Formats: sequence, structure tokens, C-alpha cells
Amino acid sequence: ETKVSKQSGQISLIRGYYKQVVDSKAATEELAKLQPLLQQAYEVARITRIEFTQKILDDVAMECNRLYAVLHPKEPLAISKLALDQGKRASLNQAASFEGHADVPPQAYFSESHLDTLGFCFWMAIVKRECKNADTVVVLDDVFSSVDAAHLGRIAQLITDESPNFGQVIVTTHQRLWRDIYRYQHGAGKLTQVVELQKWTLAKGISSYKTRLAVDELMASIAAAPFDRQVTGSRAGVLLEAMLDYLALLYRCRVARTHDGS
Repeated sequence: ETKVSKQSGQISLIRGYYKQVVDSKAATEELAKLQPLLQQAYEVARITRIEFTQKILDDVAMECNRLYAVLHPKEPLAISKLALDQGKRASLNQAASFEGHADVPPQAYFSESHLDTLGFCFWMAIVKRECKNADTVVVLDDVFSSVDAAHLGRIAQLITDESPNFGQVIVTTHQRLWRDIYRYQHGAGKLTQVVELQKWTLAKGISSYKTRLAVDELMASIAAAPFDRQVTGSRAGVLLEAMLDYLALLYRCRVARTHDGS
């Protein structure tokens, strides 16, 4: 009786295992039929995603080159390729055109200032694309340290021209040239509010004041009582010099004036 009971238990166990084998074989056959279809669907999704992302990169590269041409007019420099590396994960190939040569690495041929402005234009193009409702706050924290006065003036004008695409643009810098560009209203006009930080201490905290535009200071001097001719004349002369300076550079007048101030 014990032997028969043991054999009966073994038969039941074997029957269960056999059913599992049959079920697994059927499931395997179904999965074998499904696997090539899933692989095909995966390839469609992968290729579609790459094409979608590449379209974004192409649009960004086009806008980046447009902005770059504004900062570097008549210079044969541009992004020639922004492409996904399909053999790697989260990898991007970039190349630039330089003096008639296409697909060269910009890090090898561009100067530091050209790389700085190229990165800025690339970043600006991405921000513009992602800012659909013109409500994004853009912050530039001392991002330009290698550009000269001429390019810095173009950058300030470009930021002013592109500002309607954003909710607010904040520029923080240690360069007084930024303040002077906006203070004398070189293209910015009333769109800009200049705030200068003064010396601070732990006891007093942060000290700041709103810098008035040069024309506002002149108007305040004219309206002041008593009228100070020396202060008014000085401020009028400084503003007039800035205006003529701007016009001379803008229209390339034949006067002894260069960007380095000599």
C-alpha cells in the first residue's frame, strides 16, 4: 500500500510537470511568432524617434546659424551638422564649416570667443524652441568673458531683438560695458532696467540702486532747480559723444574711431 501510494504521488507530480512542458511549448511557439513582429515594431519606433529628434536638431542648427550670422556678419562660420550617433546612446555629433571646409570640429578651429558665441546661439535656439508661450525667464550669468566690445554690442542688440520671445531676460555681469551699452540706449531703449550692486556687508546687507538712462539723467538736470549749467552741459556732452560714437561705428564713418578706443 505504501509503495503504490508513493508511485501514485510520483505519477501525479510527473503529470503536473508534463502539463507545464506542454503549456510552455505552446507559449514558446506563440512568442516565436510574436517576436519578429515586436522587433519590426521596435525598429519602426526607433527610426521614427531618430527622425523626429533629427528634425528638431536640424531646426535648432538652422536657428543657431541665423543668430550666429548676426553676431559674426560676413564670416564663413556655421554649424554644418548636428546629428545623432545611431550607434551610441545619448550621443550627438557636431561639426562646423570653417573657411570653406565642412564637417570640421569647431573646438579645433574656432577661437574662444567664437566658441562662446556659438554655444550661446545654440542655447538660445533651444530655449526659443521650448518657449512656446513666450513666458520663459532667461538668465545669463556672466556668460561672455572673451568677446570684444564690437561683438558684445551685437550680443546686447541680439538679446534686445529676441526678448519678445521670452517673458523676462536677466543678465548679470561684472563688465561695466554692459551697463554703458544699455545706459546709452544702444538699441535697448526703455525695454531695459539696469540695477547696480554696491559694496555689501553682513550688517548692512546687499546695497543696490536703479541706474537711470543717460537721457533720463539729462532731463532731470534740465528740470532741476536751481539749474546747474555745468552738470547739464557735462551730461549732454557725454550723451552726445555716445550717440555720435554709436553712429560712427554703425555706419562705418570715415573718422578716426576704432572699437578699442584709439
